[in-house]
Amino acid sequence: MAPLLVAIGLAVEGLNAQQAGDSPQPKPSGAVVLGRVVHGPGNTGVAEAFVRIHPRQGGPTIAVLTDSAGQFVLFDIPDGAYDLEASKPGYWFGRFGQRHPDERGRDFVVGSGRAPSPVVIPIWKGGEVSGTVTDESGDAIAGSTVQVMTTMARGGRLRWVLQSDRSLTDDRGGFRITGLYPGEYLIVFKPAQSTFELDGRRWAYPALIHPAASSTGAASPFAIDINDERVGVDFRLKAVEARRISGRVTGAATVGGLPVRLSVWDDAADTELDVGVTWSAGHARSRR
Repeated sequence: MAPLLVAIGLAVEGLNAQQAGDSPQPKPSGAVVLGRVVHGPGNTGVAEAFVRIHPRQGGPTIAVLTDSAGQFVLFDIPDGAYDLEASKPGYWFGRFGQRHPDERGRDFVVGSGRAPSPVVIPIWKGGEVSGTVTDESGDAIAGSTVQVMTTMARGGRLRWVLQSDRSLTDDRGGFRITGLYPGEYLIVFKPAQSTFELDGRRWAYPALIHPAASSTGAASPFAIDINDERVGVDFRLKAVEARRISGRVTGAATVGGLPVRLSVWDDAADTELDVGVTWSAGHARSRR
């Protein structure tokens, strides 16, 4: 009778436990991932970085933000292979397993409910360039575009190409371009206003490549590395007297509403610099 009494006793204890609300807790459905996003190649944590984990075979993406020390935690990650990556504005994107921004990183694999540890994801702060744009009197030139050029292979040779990285000058003439990848750059000033009138004559500030060149061959490129901050890239503009060029856009009928551009040709560049832009209205005029 002893085994039967033991079995009955265990059943009663289990029933009492359920009645007391002490039901067994469910086990976690996946791994807990503890990690840190750091400023590569150092070990300083990066706060408010976005961390994303995405299954390689498809599925929902989970995203969290790092705390003030660059730490993050991801809960209930099922077994499988993942892309684990981090990003933050002004920084170059980083993946688990990367040691340099040119590397691809590697898969983040969770198996048997366990994740790799420690998890460190480096991200790299891009270089930045800043300066001011002023006229002959030292007054600020506001609302104009400052843009970067870098070399790329075109037609079997390296050519200077305008990039999307740009900044508008503020009311003090200041500009700042961030997140630049390591390499050689030229800085281009593009005026917002084509011409202006002074003393009854038309004047213009020409497009320039820093410091005061009208072509890439006469400009001075400079190198940017990870975390570089190049300051004092200033433009001091000098107005030149404008000239008017007029003509007609013709076809089967008078053509209107077409953009007409006057550009500086640069054999070493893949992009021409616009000197003046206007719109045709039966006839076309472009001013310099």
